[in-house]
Amino acid sequence: MAKCSVCGGEHDLHEMEPSYRMPDPVLSVPPEDRADCVMHSADWAVMRDRDDTCRRYFVRVLMPFDVVGWQEQCCWGVWVEISAGDYDTIGRSWREPEQDRSRSFAAQLANSLRGYELGEGLPGVLRLTGAETLPTFHFADDVLHPLAQQQRSGVTVADVERWLHEHGVLDSAS
Repeated sequence: MAKCSVCGGEHDLHEMEPSYRMPDPVLSVPPEDRADCVMHSADWAVMRDRDDTCRRYFVRVLMPFDVVGWQEQCCWGVWVEISAGDYDTIGRSWREPEQDRSRSFAAQLANSLRGYELGEGLPGVLRLTGAETLPTFHFADDVLHPLAQQQRSGVTVADVERWLHEHGVLDSAS
């Protein structure tokens, strides 16, 4: 069990995840302009410029990692940017029971990742996983970023603990 710095409760490490509340581009919009330029929910965001000549589309996803010695994966809650057409397609099938059988979608990471240089803009694939679960994001095979390599090869419990500390989720005393 580990102490959560967010709620103060004790949780199994399997229940904790590094996560981002919004895509970085949305957070870069001045707070006084967000009501006019951003529409969002907990899992979707659409950002437009002031003239509404450019829109960007985002989806919250889970970025899974196999952990040595665990049966469960550790997932980061991150945001990815997708095309307008894919946003519409995903939106239409979001609650469909068999949506996990649909094709995968090109996506780019929309968060800079604490503990790693860069991150935002790295390409990958969004896969729908079911009507009651968030989609997943897997880095493209040719991405050589250290986190992409860890996603492909797996991580240790020490890596998970470091991630949770860096994201302020795991209490320093844990």
